[in-house]
Amino acid sequence: MDVEFDIDSLQDFRKALETRLSQAQTILSAVRKIPPSGPPVGNMADGEVYTSAVRTRNNAYVERLTRLHESIKVAIAGTDQIIHNYSTVEALNHANAQDVAGRIAPVGATLAQPGEVV
Repeated sequence: MDVEFDIDSLQDFRKALETRLSQAQTILSAVRKIPPSGPPVGNMADGEVYTSAVRTRNNAYVERLTRLHESIKVAIAGTDQIIHNYSTVEALNHANAQDVAGRIAPVGATLAQPGEVV
């Protein structure tokens, strides 16, 4: 299987993930500031039902935003690892190419005809 890889696109993707992580953190902080008791609506039955619904919805938002935040952090870590691995492989390939060229150069010089530039 042949896979084409663009390191610049992956780095752009990582920057986008950083932006999304910041946004998720901002929203999560805002939702956590909502009082757990909900808005003051009184002690009537409808008010208590409403307060309970707000509390349940707020808890669900916090849970979902926390999962989103953690998922983005995992995606960033994975992206960082791919970038690192790719950079390491590219450096290794470049070093290997230079090593091979260095080892072949004397052979080419030895095989060259007099007056031929290698």
